[in-house]
Amino acid sequence: LDSFENGKYYKTIDIPGKRFILRDYNFPVLFNVSEGTLFIVFRGTSGARTYQEGISNFLSDLSTKKRVEDFLNKISSYEQLSEHLPEKIAQIECHYGFLEELDKMYIDIKSKIAKLKNIKHIIISGHSAGGALASLFSLIYSYDESIENKKEIDFVITYGSPRWLFDNIEY
Repeated sequence: LDSFENGKYYKTIDIPGKRFILRDYNFPVLFNVSEGTLFIVFRGTSGARTYQEGISNFLSDLSTKKRVEDFLNKISSYEQLSEHLPEKIAQIECHYGFLEELDKMYIDIKSKIAKLKNIKHIIISGHSAGGALASLFSLIYSYDESIENKKEIDFVITYGSPRWLFDNIEY
C-alpha cells in the first residue's frame, strides 16, 4: 500500500488477476497470485488514521457478544454467511464483531476467488483481527455448498489472532 487519503487506501500495484486489494472495508483484504497459489491476507486492526476508523476498529474488536432479540453470535444470524452452510456449521457461535465484518465482505471475496483461473492452492493469512477474520472466513468458505469447482484451502496462517470461536466442545 502506498498511501491513505480521505479514508481510503491507494495502491501502486493492482494487477487484475494477479494482485489486488479490496479496500472498501474496515479490514482490507490483499489477493496475490503467484505460480498457481492464491494468497489472501486480511489486514488486522490498524493505527487509526481517522477518528471514524479508530472507533470502527475499536468496536469490532470489543464486540464479542450482542443481544438484540436473539444473540447475533451464531453464523446463522447472517444470511450472506450462512445461506449455503450445513445447519451444524451455521449454528456455531463466534465473536459478533468479526461475524459482522466478514458478513460485509464475504460475497465480494468469494466472487473474486471464483473469477481467478489456474489456481492450484489457496493460502489464507492475517494478523490480529485479520487473523480472526482469516480463520472465520476459512471455516465458512470451506463449508459453503454453493461454490462450484471450489479449490480447497491448503493453509491458514495467523499471527496474534484473538479468540473468535466461543468455547463449546461441540465446535
